Amino acid sequence: MWAEISGADKAYERCHMRLVVSPVGRPIFEFRSTKEMVTTIRNAVAGHRKARRVGLLHRDVSSGNVLIVDEEQKKGPGLLCDFDYSSFLEPDADDVAEVVTQPDDDIDGTTELKERTGTLYFIAIGILREPSGVQHTTADDLESFYWLLVWIILRHAIHGRGSSIYATVFPNLTDQHSRAMKLDWLDSEYHRVTIHDNAPLTWLLREWSALCVKQNWKQPTPAIPIQHDDVLRLLDEALAKDGWPENDAAVKFEVPDDELSTTAHVTTTTTTSQRKRSAAQREGSRRSSSKRARTSKSGGDR
Repeated sequence: MWAEISGADKAYERCHMRLVVSPVGRPIFEFRSTKEMVTTIRNAVAGHRKARRVGLLHRDVSSGNVLIVDEEQKKGPGLLCDFDYSSFLEPDADDVAEVVTQPDDDIDGTTELKERTGTLYFIAIGILREPSGVQHTTADDLESFYWLLVWIILRHAIHGRGSSIYATVFPNLTDQHSRAMKLDWLDSEYHRVTIHDNAPLTWLLREWSALCVKQNWKQPTPAIPIQHDDVLRLLDEALAKDGWPENDAAVKFEVPDDELSTTAHVTTTTTTSQRKRSAAQREGSRRSSSKRARTSKSGGDR
């Protein structure tokens, strides 16, 4: 009809499409009980192990990537999502049949692993130690799950230390400052935090902290990397304990002003492919600007 009215020679078909989606789950910091929160972390760690067994390392464990999936949805109470920054590795179990190959432009797979990814609050201490060139490992992701637990406890659980302890452990500053504060927490602070009327969660915090201490302190014994079995054993043991409160939902947390106004240090860094695209875009922009400048100069001479 449009072609007939306008006199056009050809009509092009156009389709109007709408995509309707529904939420998969709730953010982990909107838990209805601390036991639900720990169960969610436990299942996210189990999902992380499954991904790692087929050669995929997440590399961006954070508060936005672990969801609580309500049981009525028949999908289980926890989900690890957002694998946008994941890397391909060799499967870590001999009995896994699936083979995950490396991208064509990364033969050994280590280049991308040395690209810094993650959210500052949850990045492992070993990654924060150097600005670049540190290979991201499974143990680093498992430490990120630990910092997620600490972040949730200090923000959304009743622990008697006040809001100031949160800003001390998770300063919105530089990588090195964040690393120093995390080391200080593991050295002298974590055992001073007791979650109110919640012996199982307090126990879990202290036991998981001990694993992170062993991973980050090389003296007097060599560092011991955290493994999936270590973390899952602690989580299962904690969940099996008596004494979990029934209605201890997440308490409201007043976000510090500097956290609201500054996001430079809490965003995920770019991957290799994104940097290549950005470099290409910058080069194209530079050439276009140079061409416009030459054209303008030639026009002025005339």
